[in-house]
Amino acid sequence: MSDFYTLKTDLRAFGGGTPISYAYDKAELVSGQDDIEQGEMVGTVEDETLEQTFVVRWTRDGLVMGAPGATGAFAGIARDSAKGIHRLGNQSALSLTELSVMTTGVHNLIGLSGDEFEHGVVVYMSTTDTTKVTVTQGSGGVAVGTVHLPNSKAITGDNKKRVPVLIDEYTIAQA
Repeated sequence: MSDFYTLKTDLRAFGGGTPISYAYDKAELVSGQDDIEQGEMVGTVEDETLEQTFVVRWTRDGLVMGAPGATGAFAGIARDSAKGIHRLGNQSALSLTELSVMTTGVHNLIGLSGDEFEHGVVVYMSTTDTTKVTVTQGSGGVAVGTVHLPNSKAITGDNKKRVPVLIDEYTIAQA
């Protein structure tokens, strides 16, 4: 996987994907995972020991996110790349302490092969890939947005085509 800037447009007044910075610590990720890359779906978990909210890689159902196995809530799309910053060197000063997340906007995410994406259809993260969406909820799938194609025909996913997805707290309510 490589970094990909997904934001296409923002439909809300603030614009720019309404970025919010969350605390980031690789130790909070599930054991063995690489750093989060730009364009990945991310969520937040509470670390009760540190009394802090951390950004972690999103899981389809919001369960077992982060090292402590905590459940979390969908936050948005990673605007920064924790992995990308390491290309600049391995100095401790280049270790991220915060990661910016776009919490709104229309984002170009990869459509799962064979799925038909039409305007207004609710989408979910694919089974394991944090850059792909599917129209199938499956077991425990949490909605991450709706397809935004107001003046276009449907898109058939092929694991390569980008599908515009509106991520917005007013469109998709999180538990």
